[in-house]
Amino acid sequence: MEFSKEDSVYPYRITYDFECMFKYDDVPLRSENTEWRAKHIPVSVSLCSNVESFTEPKCFLSERHDTDATALIHSMIKYMLDIQEEASRLLHEKYSAVLDRLDMELCAVNHDSNKKLASFLKSLKAKFDRFLSEMTVVGFNSGKYDLNVIKKQLFGAFAALNKKVIFVVRKNNNYICIKTHNLKILDIVNYLAPGFSYAKYLKAFNCSVMKGYFPYEWLDSYDKLAETSLPPKSAFYSTLTKERVSATKRDLCERAGYHNAPKASPKRV
Repeated sequence: MEFSKEDSVYPYRITYDFECMFKYDDVPLRSENTEWRAKHIPVSVSLCSNVESFTEPKCFLSERHDTDATALIHSMIKYMLDIQEEASRLLHEKYSAVLDRLDMELCAVNHDSNKKLASFLKSLKAKFDRFLSEMTVVGFNSGKYDLNVIKKQLFGAFAALNKKVIFVVRKNNNYICIKTHNLKILDIVNYLAPGFSYAKYLKAFNCSVMKGYFPYEWLDSYDKLAETSLPPKSAFYSTLTKERVSATKRDLCERAGYHNAPKASPKRV
């Protein structure tokens, strides 16, 4: 059997990104070391992959009654598992000859007189099967932000779908890896040089799209998802970075088709 260098690397992946609503009321009281400004409530998640039949971006929006985004995260994980299942099917089909060969070798070996070889072949097949069945999920700065925002609902969704979490690698509040039997959730930032921003990341890999701009602190109610015009320039101000969006950048948002998008459309988030 002949294989290319690319065959040694898992070929598929899923990427995702959340947008959150800021709730300024009902926040914990200020402590000696911590001041709470707002709660971040997920209102949408967008996903995309390079798996056939799943290459179009998919956006899930939270419903008004889904106050803690439990249903939103459940839908996200269910969709990820649908993608993983299709990727696994494609890879098992592609490497069916390898799996058949391993089965033949297992049948040919004498399990009584050659237990060591039999154990090795059995372990090898199991490891290869896990490789074909494990989908890589990557976010950008997701270990520090996205996964912390949804961690309660995320582990709840895994439990509801009977998907056991095998292990979690965490450094302080940074989730390095969350591993189940079918998904391996990673943060691409951990594999980049320090200080590598998302805008630089897109530019470095010659992506045809650029980083978008979002009025994060302006979105503080579900009603604003129904607005039919782009928020004013002042809505894009960030108290975290103390930065304002330029007129040019706001025009880019306008040209992106925001003002023509239907109410509560994914284009709004």
